[in-house]
Amino acid sequence: MSARLSLAALGGALILLAPVSAQYPTPALIPPNPLYQHPAYRYQFYLGTTVPTVYGRTFVGVTVPYTRAPQLFSPNMGRPVPYSWWSVAPGVPTPSGYMSGSASSAAALATQRAFQAAQAEALRVRDDPEAAQRIIAAQASYEKAAPSPRPGLPPPPPAQALIQALTPEDDQLITSGQALNTLLQALPTIDTRAAEPANAFLPPQLLQEIRFATPKGELLNLARLSGRLPFPEVFEQEPLRPLKETLERDFAAVALPLLAGKSPDRAAIAQLENTLLRLEQAAAPFIRNLSFDEAAAARRFLNQFHNALRTLKSENLSRLWNPNWNTLGANVADLTQHMLKHQLRFDAAPTGSEPAYLALHRALAAYFLAGQKTRK
Repeated sequence: MSARLSLAALGGALILLAPVSAQYPTPALIPPNPLYQHPAYRYQFYLGTTVPTVYGRTFVGVTVPYTRAPQLFSPNMGRPVPYSWWSVAPGVPTPSGYMSGSASSAAALATQRAFQAAQAEALRVRDDPEAAQRIIAAQASYEKAAPSPRPGLPPPPPAQALIQALTPEDDQLITSGQALNTLLQALPTIDTRAAEPANAFLPPQLLQEIRFATPKGELLNLARLSGRLPFPEVFEQEPLRPLKETLERDFAAVALPLLAGKSPDRAAIAQLENTLLRLEQAAAPFIRNLSFDEAAAARRFLNQFHNALRTLKSENLSRLWNPNWNTLGANVADLTQHMLKHQLRFDAAPTGSEPAYLALHRALAAYFLAGQKTRK
């Protein structure tokens, strides 16, 4: 007898002579499992080996069921299950598993692709003035200098000015507000339904960097700076500081209702005017002793308040600003329609806000070009 057979016989004899409580589950011959791919008949743990046969591989050893379903091909069915790491009851294994998946929206994907196409078209037109000219020439309203489609709105800009706004040779044309105002003037002529996929979202951070022109716009700029007004250094001197703090407080009483979409109280406007006159009279001797640049900055700051007061007393300012924009942002259509309704225009970008103006120009150009595709 060979050494291998002797060792196997000795091992079997030791198992048979061991007490019953210490014996392992009896190995068994398990034929090929035709239901192996079915979850109820898989194996989670096994101890043994497989032997090739004519009908497939045959397993010889001990298995642990994957689930509590009957194991037609397991010799341990109905017996305590060995090698179970954890279970709710002795001999009852606890099955486990996982599930994953995903979801998508065909409508959202189509809108995203349309917006990407509009942005690509805007970039292409910026590098190809002739393409922009062909788009504009296809509109009869520009060729015939047709009046504005809605009363109270400015007429569309000339074709050459619109081409320059779409394809600026220098970013200065954008950051100065000129190209943005030209596109704003042209937007009432587009097909808004066709442009809707390119109606880009404008986050609150970008809106805070925009500055508006016209008297209403200057008032809005000051109101949005309430609490952090850029006072010149001359107003930090001790005789002027108390009046400066009073002016800040009185202006906040006017700015807060304005930013909430309401008209300020007339009494608050009168109080602001009185405080401004007192500060102006007290600051006159100090301004005369300043250098030319410092004196010009101080007078310019006071003139901004005078212009704001004139607008406060003569205009209906209800809904001049949408308070939802402070937290939720806006989109291109909402911003431009609001500006046209209240006769607002874009002012030059403040220092550091040039990237925001460039991003806004791309959004306006994409929105305008998307609205031209269905027009004849």
